[in-house]
Amino acid sequence: LRNLPVHDTVCVTNVGLHDQKLCSEKSDELCLQIFLQNVRVYLNLLQKVCGDIVWIAITPVFGETNRPQKNETIYIWNEEVSKIISGYSNTFYIDVWHAASSY
Repeated sequence: LRNLPVHDTVCVTNVGLHDQKLCSEKSDELCLQIFLQNVRVYLNLLQKVCGDIVWIAITPVFGETNRPQKNETIYIWNEEVSKIISGYSNTFYIDVWHAASSY
């Protein structure tokens, strides 16, 4: 794998589900901005080593009250990441929200 030229590689990734736990002391807007900045940094790092990038959207959670992850937040974060990704010619966004919601 190390001998492949960058343009022949594909990276499949996502982030965000665990980031919500880190935001418990922050406003929703500040947390979103921090998350989106992290996504931009991550994508820029991946650009150096990935020919193409496939970003899998964050899937919904069960909505347990003792967990910091909330579907409302996940949905907004997915929409915003999709907008960022649209600015990259070699990055593709796969929305799995509805498929994952049926389980």
